[in-house]
Amino acid sequence: MKYRILKIIISIALLAIVIAPIALYVKKFGFGLWESHDDWAKMGDFFGGVLGTILTTISIVFLAIQIREQSKVRANELSNTISLECDHDVRLYTEKVSSILSEKTVTAILLQTIMHHDALIKENKQEEAKKLIQKYISNNLELSSAWIQVDSSMRKLYELDIRRYLRLRNYVISVMDMGHISFMDSLVSVFSGKEKSSSLFLVEYNKKNKA
Repeated sequence: MKYRILKIIISIALLAIVIAPIALYVKKFGFGLWESHDDWAKMGDFFGGVLGTILTTISIVFLAIQIREQSKVRANELSNTISLECDHDVRLYTEKVSSILSEKTVTAILLQTIMHHDALIKENKQEEAKKLIQKYISNNLELSSAWIQVDSSMRKLYELDIRRYLRLRNYVISVMDMGHISFMDSLVSVFSGKEKSSSLFLVEYNKKNKA
C-alpha cells in the first residue's frame, strides 16, 4: 500500500516537472500557429533541448528503478529456491538420522557416549570430551554427516526464512530426542573446529523449561 502511494506521488511529481516548462513557455511567449519559420524553430529548440533532457532523465530513472525491482525479484526467487532445498534436506537427513538411531545397538552406543561425554564435561576434561566426540564421528560417519547436513540447512534457513526454520525446528524436535540433538550439536562443533554455540534447537526449548 505504501509502495503504491509512493509510486503515485513520484508520477505526479514527474508529470509536474514535464508540464512546468511548457506552462512557462506558453505564458512567456504564447502558443499558436506561427507565420515565421524562425518562431517554429525557436519553439522546437526549446522543447527539444529542455523537454528532451527532462524526458531522458526520467527514462533513466525509471530504467534504474525497473532494474532494481528485477534484481529484488531474482534475489527473492533465489532465496526461495535455497529455502525449499534446505527444507527438503532437513526432512531427508532428519529421517535418515532417526532411521539410524532406530537400531538398538546404535542408540545404546550413542547413549553410552553421551553419558561418558557429560561426565568428562562435569570434570572439566574438555580435551578428553573432544577426543571422545572425534572418535565417535570417525566410527559413525554416516550418522554424523547426516546430522551435519541437518545443522547446515537449519542455519541457512535461520538467515533466509525464519518461519520455515521455526516449522522445521519443531518438526526435528518432534522426531528426535532432545538429548540426542544436544550431543549431535557437539559433533557439529567439533567437526567445524569451533567452540560450541547455543543449539538452534535447544535455545527455545530451554527458554520454555525455564519459564
